Amino acid sequence: MRPPLKFGIFQPERKYYLMFKPDTGTVTGYGVEKKGDCVEISKDLADKIHNGETSYTMYKVILHKDGYKAVPKNAVESKTHTEIQQKNIVNTNLYEIKSNTNDSCIRFNLNMTKKQWNISIDNDLKASLQNSVDADNEYEFFATDDSNTSIPAYTFKIKLQNLFDNNITIQHTVDYVPKIFCRKVFNYAYEVTQ
Repeated sequence: MRPPLKFGIFQPERKYYLMFKPDTGTVTGYGVEKKGDCVEISKDLADKIHNGETSYTMYKVILHKDGYKAVPKNAVESKTHTEIQQKNIVNTNLYEIKSNTNDSCIRFNLNMTKKQWNISIDNDLKASLQNSVDADNEYEFFATDDSNTSIPAYTFKIKLQNLFDNNITIQHTVDYVPKIFCRKVFNYAYEVTQ
């Protein structure tokens, strides 16, 4: 004998997303469809946004360790007095890429013998970005002289999809070791080999 039929509403498990601009972290919308630059949020937060208890405009998206996460705009970061004093910001719009062995990064390796850049991405960051950022986005980087960082010696652009597929090789066109600047969107690392 077969079991009795059960009638009711079947609701599949849903995921909820905040859409955002990766260069500023500004949240532009929310929904259940994963498209473009988005980060997954909890059902609890999605319900609060849907019910009007909070607004998605009250949130920003930040790069945290190996991926993006949504945080309230008014979240206070806990920093010690020493950390605040050691912070040296010259230009808040541009970020100087330096050595970084702690984070999962996009890595810039300059080989001065071959005069070539080898640009790669760590697997953890790659996996996170493939799930949250539009791969067609393109980012610009500026190479400058060590003594004059206000005038770029040259610039180059990197499309994320190309970086996801393979390491990128770019010719280095000057005879000195430059400083590299960009807008701080992801974690980066810079290394020079002779």
